[in-house]
Amino acid sequence: MMKETVTANKVSSKGKTQAKRNMKPFIIGGVALLAAGAGYGIYYFFFKDKEDEDDSNGDAGTARKSTSIYTSKSYPLSYGTDHPDVGVLQLYLKKTYQANLGNYGKNKDGIDSKFGNATKDAALKHLKKISFTEKDIAGMKSALKFIRV
Repeated sequence: MMKETVTANKVSSKGKTQAKRNMKPFIIGGVALLAAGAGYGIYYFFFKDKEDEDDSNGDAGTARKSTSIYTSKSYPLSYGTDHPDVGVLQLYLKKTYQANLGNYGKNKDGIDSKFGNATKDAALKHLKKISFTEKDIAGMKSALKFIRV
């Protein structure tokens, strides 16, 4: 009887050792996966935004076809206009109505001088129109002088 117990312990001990050996590839693989994930996270948070900004400058050397909706650069300001005065409209919507214009633009505050969906929706909701003349923007500029602190 005593011999069987000793033999059973050896088998049991040998089985545990074998199980430990079988776990090594999983542990190494898990550590490698964690390291790869951490590396990608560091890349994404520190370098990805800079690459996106570089791409948005419209580099003349790229052969990429433009699919931009921004086709107009003049008055009247409406959907698809890329004009500095659209920034005035956006600032007016943001300061006067606390409109949510997304996280576009240099400061990620929604002010990017591009009349896109967020600007169109906010203008329609708060100002009840989606086309703006020079006179409209002049009125917004003078109102902003009193709003700014």
